[in-house]
Amino acid sequence: MHQLLVIEDNPADIEIIRILLEDFGFKHELYSAESLADGFKIIQEKKIDIVLLDLTLQDSIGFSTLKSYVQEASRTPVIVLTGNSNVALGDQSVKAGAQDYLVKGEFDSKRLVDSIRYSLQRFRTQAALQDKVSKLSSTESRFREVQQMAQMGDWDMDIVSNSMTWSEEMFRILGITPFTIQPVLSEYLEKIHPEDRTAVEDFFNESIKTGEQGQMEHRLLIDSRIVKHIVLQAKLNFDDIANKILLIGNIQDISQHKKQEEQQNIEPISTNLDSDFLADIGFNLRIPLHTIVQLVANLEKNRSNPAQKETIHGIRIGLEDLSLQINDLLVFVYNQAETLKSKEVEVLLAYFLQRVEDVLRFHTQTAGVKLKFKRTTEIPELIRIDFPKATQLIYNLMASILQFIALNTELLIQVGIKKMGEQKGILHFSIEYDGRSIWEEKTPKTPLPFERNHKYFLEAAERLIAPLNAQWNFLVKGPDTHFVELNIPFSIINQEKNKVNFDRPIRILLIEDHALYQMVIKNMLLGLSDLVTVIIAASGAEAISTIGHRSFDLVVLDLHMPDMDGIETGLAIKKISPIPIVAISAHPSRQEELSCRELGFSAYLPKPLNPELLGQTLMEVMQKAF
Repeated sequence: MHQLLVIEDNPADIEIIRILLEDFGFKHELYSAESLADGFKIIQEKKIDIVLLDLTLQDSIGFSTLKSYVQEASRTPVIVLTGNSNVALGDQSVKAGAQDYLVKGEFDSKRLVDSIRYSLQRFRTQAALQDKVSKLSSTESRFREVQQMAQMGDWDMDIVSNSMTWSEEMFRILGITPFTIQPVLSEYLEKIHPEDRTAVEDFFNESIKTGEQGQMEHRLLIDSRIVKHIVLQAKLNFDDIANKILLIGNIQDISQHKKQEEQQNIEPISTNLDSDFLADIGFNLRIPLHTIVQLVANLEKNRSNPAQKETIHGIRIGLEDLSLQINDLLVFVYNQAETLKSKEVEVLLAYFLQRVEDVLRFHTQTAGVKLKFKRTTEIPELIRIDFPKATQLIYNLMASILQFIALNTELLIQVGIKKMGEQKGILHFSIEYDGRSIWEEKTPKTPLPFERNHKYFLEAAERLIAPLNAQWNFLVKGPDTHFVELNIPFSIINQEKNKVNFDRPIRILLIEDHALYQMVIKNMLLGLSDLVTVIIAASGAEAISTIGHRSFDLVVLDLHMPDMDGIETGLAIKKISPIPIVAISAHPSRQEELSCRELGFSAYLPKPLNPELLGQTLMEVMQKAF
């Protein structure tokens, strides 16, 4: 049932709206206010789903009424009511923040209900997209910081006009205030050391002519006195969206490395980065980035508007490119770190494997390969493992394999568990593919940073074998069939320590649409106490129906579901029963947590769930409720 507010000073118009809604059979609760000020009070006191707003009121007249509403109550969608049939006024209202507009006397019950439903859906879609854009902006900000740390800038160039686009760090490397000029190739060439300029020009011409990826070192001369040593990379690329052929690439300032080589007689460069820093990069950039890519891909599938689909597609392609660059940076950092310390954490094994599968599926689709990912044995629920290094080992190994696998073939990955006693086990990956052996090509004598060479990825993977106490084997099963075994040890967590002492039977409704997480979270809840019973609902609609027929002591609610999101589901549940609700989120944020608190949810927990924290939270919630 939706709660509607009509802000209208004409009782007759309010009565017409009430009659039309009832004639259609639209389930609702209708509130009304004669002034904008009274309307704001009702919005603060009630959980209003949508507002129908007349632009001419006792305390506000004209288009300023809508502007005042949007400033004060932007979190509640609004439909403008107007007696003016001017289409321009309606379009202006939508541009100013309204979801739709209705001309008095020109709509029937169906048009009214359709407008309400459309406006609610459009508002939810806008809010979800804005949230994704905010997360993308945060990710881009982190990436710029990583670029600055690595002193690496990226660029692209229209090969017809020679106009270029430079990243912020690219401007800084060249000694130019960011975004103060519209760069062209000549701007870059002017910064080249005179002795290297001809070679750089030849490099650009050769890259355009062959279309192959290339790289070179050269010097920059900044302000006629500062010499910088640069690694320049370039590759020809066709931009489907802009329908242009672009030369894309990056530059990295390696001046400090050159200086260290001279001082240390060309000894290996060390960045002195520890494993804690690497783990932070892994969690804060790579995995959330792949999650955002998948969410944007889902949005792209669900869009019917061509302009919206094109925009979302562009965001996804940009994210995929960003993902590859971040992975290259991580490979570089792992290869250059002096020491790698093992840092094990508790993690749900099913969650760990699902994350690995999701990321590998993303990369195999990009490479034109079909992934077949199988679990061959039952798996323990909770383990202790170095999650960042284990995932990076798998990604680096796969990055190398994908460069040698035959196109349009199948990559078979089977995952199983070998128990080594009650508390120890081995995570066994069996990888089979058709193509060439990843050991065929020789290791370059002087591999350069960010070169997408399979040996570079293998070296990064090999560095992670020792800290993880892992082992691997490479076998040939046929002329073109290759087989890789990877074994990573882990500790099994005894879940008896997570038991919670409930003083009576507890019935929990778990609302979760993902089959894997249904199993994992249900087992985790049952493992808290022998007094716990768990019923599963796979959607918001199913949950509401279940609560209408059965009683529960607690609800555990996933906030991100496709048909009816968690917020909407939670509010619907609260109208039926005052059951405590514990919200769980795969994309946690401070803003989302505050929203849940404001709506009266009892607790908010991020995925993957920590069993000990889950038990403690449920105990606290139950104590407050009873």
